[in-house]
Amino acid sequence: MELGVVIGILVILLVALFFKLLPAKRNKEPTLFNCARCGGQSVHTERTLTAWRNNKKPYCNDCHKRWLESNAGKPVFRHKNNAGCLGFVLVLILIPSSYFIVQVIYPG
Repeated sequence: MELGVVIGILVILLVALFFKLLPAKRNKEPTLFNCARCGGQSVHTERTLTAWRNNKKPYCNDCHKRWLESNAGKPVFRHKNNAGCLGFVLVLILIPSSYFIVQVIYPG
C-alpha cells in the first residue's frame, strides 16, 4: 500500500476513536419545574421526573397530595399493556397454515 493510503486510514481510525471516546450528550433533566395546578416553582422528585419523562404535567407535592385526597375513593384506570399477544397468536396460526397451504395447493 502507498504511504498516503496508510496515513489516510490511520487518520480516519484516530478520528473515529476520538469521537467514540467523547462522552455522549444527554438531555439534562431540569431541577425545577412549575406546578401545573398552582403554578408554584418546586424541586423535582422521582415522581415528578417520571411524569416529565412521560410528557405528563407535574404537580408539586402539596397539589399532588390534595389530588390524592380528593380522588381517594375513585378507581384509577390503568391500561394493561398486552401488546404483542395478538401478533404472537397470529404467527402461531399462520406458520402451520401456510405450510399446509404450500403442501396441499402447490405440492412439489
